[in-house]
Amino acid sequence: SNMNPFRTRTKKQIALPLVCFTVTLACFLFLLSETYTVRGMFGAVVHNDQRNQPKLKGNMNSFCRSVSTASVMGIDGNRMIHAFISNVGGMPLLHNSLTSMEMKSLWDPVVFGLDRKICEDLKKLHPSVVCILYIDRLISQIQHDEPEVFEEYNTVKSSIERSAVFGTVLHRLLINAKLYMLRDILSCGFDAFVTDTDIVFMGNPLPHFKGKSDIFTQNDTNIREYKLEINSGFMYWKDTPLNRNLSDALVKYEDPSVFDQHRVNDLFYERDIPFDMLDTVTFPNGWVMMWGMKNLDAAVVAHMNWLGNMEDKIGTLKQLDMWFVEDEDWDESDSNDPQQQDQEQPPEYEVKPNQDDDPAESNEGDETSDEDSNEIDGRRHR
Repeated sequence: SNMNPFRTRTKKQIALPLVCFTVTLACFLFLLSETYTVRGMFGAVVHNDQRNQPKLKGNMNSFCRSVSTASVMGIDGNRMIHAFISNVGGMPLLHNSLTSMEMKSLWDPVVFGLDRKICEDLKKLHPSVVCILYIDRLISQIQHDEPEVFEEYNTVKSSIERSAVFGTVLHRLLINAKLYMLRDILSCGFDAFVTDTDIVFMGNPLPHFKGKSDIFTQNDTNIREYKLEINSGFMYWKDTPLNRNLSDALVKYEDPSVFDQHRVNDLFYERDIPFDMLDTVTFPNGWVMMWGMKNLDAAVVAHMNWLGNMEDKIGTLKQLDMWFVEDEDWDESDSNDPQQQDQEQPPEYEVKPNQDDDPAESNEGDETSDEDSNEIDGRRHR
């Protein structure tokens, strides 16, 4: 025989380790594909059942994993987190907003709770809604990113469950907290849909987020106060590198005493950020509802801003047949301060900030009427 015994033995010795290595590699890649996004041979990003699975990243921390449990399909095939931020003082409005979503069979959002009681109440009233205790994470990030105001915010933390009077330190903490929430959601790799608690859903807004920009905002109808009339209480941000950097800049704004809506308008104006403005017939704000439109038949989402306290907001919503809850559903001692300005509110979580790191059905009433004399058309800004 011409067979070389040495060569035969060598092939046998090599074969077994090669098989073991191949099997081990296959198992590793399988497990990896079950958890992470895998990059293909030609640079294409391949997702494991991208339509139904949350987008997880390799460095996802426990905070992001908690948030990801409530991710749903957003626009353009991206996973989104729809988030409210509130303390228990905003519970009446939040309860009404969540109820309006349930009545239209929309998705379950996430509530970033600024105190434990709001999460406890939500377990009773809306058990399918994820509530994340956010206050410790928020204060920790403020200490890092806005050290000038850390002490005063940390001082009012003990009274976080109370309603906040407009212009106070507590009020500023409550409304600016949404900027940290926005940055956190984007840094976890999800689109961020941020809404205030004084919003009522009459339909699904997602099909109306159409445009070439990566940010969709509500019109505030207030050019005298805000350079671009952006309402920061109703925004959809796609997860892009530019938007992540922009959200970080909003948090680290040069003057930490400036409110969130001024920060958004000023920064967008100074940097000439492209965004799509939603029309006020489909997405009416408080000014439009009270003094502008003749009817709200075409409204998909209504925002009861422009009123300075909760009592007036609730009273107006009742007059407009947009109040869907019973007053006995919550403890009034926790919430109803007639001087409250609660256009935004916050939640909490115990994790330190990470410094590194299909509900799109159309809705009735998409058509608008020329009879609405105060209609302000949707505009694309650059």
